[in-house]
Amino acid sequence: MKFLITMVATVALASLPAQADPYTRFIYESAQQLALRPGNDAAALAYWQAYDIFGKELASAGVLRGGSALATGAPVSQITAGDGIAVAAPYAVSPLALGGYFQIEVASDADAIAWASKMPVVDGVVEVRAGYPVPAMAM
Repeated sequence: MKFLITMVATVALASLPAQADPYTRFIYESAQQLALRPGNDAAALAYWQAYDIFGKELASAGVLRGGSALATGAPVSQITAGDGIAVAAPYAVSPLALGGYFQIEVASDADAIAWASKMPVVDGVVEVRAGYPVPAMAM
């Protein structure tokens, strides 16, 4: 598995209470991996079971804040300011497709990367992005 680490500079917000920081890990997988999703054979069941186990581990540790497997192969709508909606399929020309994401809340970049290293991605890339703690939005 490869990691694409994108760290976003954060602004110190002195008025906010100390808290864990939000991170989103985007999962880019190969066509071969994504082809396992609709199946019901042993390989497909193992694919989903690996993510189920990983999700339960995140939840048990109290860091899971959300996530989803994304539909692949369907048209993707992109909205550009002032330009309306453009539909593209696939969204980007790449051997990998964005297959899903996990949102977590941990204390440091190192913790986010450590959790990403446990992800069951066999043939793909995990992108780790730090977010901003937004006090008005419930996690």
